Amino acid sequence: MKKIMLIVLPFVGLLVSGGCSAQDKVVPENKIKESIEVFADLVEAKDLQKFGVKTKAELKSLKPGKQFRNYFIGLDDIKKYQIGQDAQELFKEYPSIEVALIDQNGRIVTTIEFEKDNGNWVATGYGATPEISLLTRVQDSIPKNAIAKGKMIRVPSLHMCFIAVSNHGATDFFMLETYSYLSYQKGQKVRSAKVMEALIPLANKAANNTN
Repeated sequence: MKKIMLIVLPFVGLLVSGGCSAQDKVVPENKIKESIEVFADLVEAKDLQKFGVKTKAELKSLKPGKQFRNYFIGLDDIKKYQIGQDAQELFKEYPSIEVALIDQNGRIVTTIEFEKDNGNWVATGYGATPEISLLTRVQDSIPKNAIAKGKMIRVPSLHMCFIAVSNHGATDFFMLETYSYLSYQKGQKVRSAKVMEALIPLANKAANNTN
């Protein structure tokens, strides 16, 4: 039986291949609704608040929302970053999808993670990752269309994450938490090239500390 947990995605595994169709990269709505029922059956009443709800009925009332595919930027990619390069060129994708579960007001409450198993989408984790949890707390400070169109970008080696929105060849990062050492505030929009330049010395320092 799957455990109910606040999952932390491991950054291991195979990258998504380029041969997948758009449909292959979307979890069917009926599969999501089925998994919501399983979620509600598995979670214990005392743990409901951990998932942003008060009752099992409230959990079951949540609707499928945005499907967040998992992207990350590696430490070596930051070290090799060329000034002015658009950050989108550095994004790498993993095969899991984190589906937002939203309330009647369209607010993200929690998520279910899915991965492909023999061609079928299977729920592998119930409850928002730390990054999506950050997003739920700052979602009122970020434009709704940015969340709808954006990508969740993780920088695991530096413990950072952003919502990335690309438009006309340029990418902006929306901060999901305050990074005082970079003078960035949660909810703030910053051009990705500026962020990447600021991350280069941090990446070099992190790499030196692991050697």
